[in-house]
Amino acid sequence: MFNPKRAVLLGFLVLCSLYSYPIEAQDNLKPFVVDHRKAFLSHSPVDMSFLLDAPAGKHGFIAVKNGHLATADGSRIRLWG
Repeated sequence: MFNPKRAVLLGFLVLCSLYSYPIEAQDNLKPFVVDHRKAFLSHSPVDMSFLLDAPAGKHGFIAVKNGHLATADGSRIRLWG
């Protein structure tokens, strides 16, 4: 009796066996290191740090008041991410 699910599974297994090559180690790979301090000091076109009201925590803890995020003095705050 022909079972289409078994036929699809068998075909999938045959294709996987045809395309399963052993993975070889590549010795020419080098680590990719990102220097975040250097990136922080350089001026990027996407740097939006001038919009921050520094220092962090200047207005106290963020809490929920009347269903909205608010600072310690009760003024609403919006976060972009």
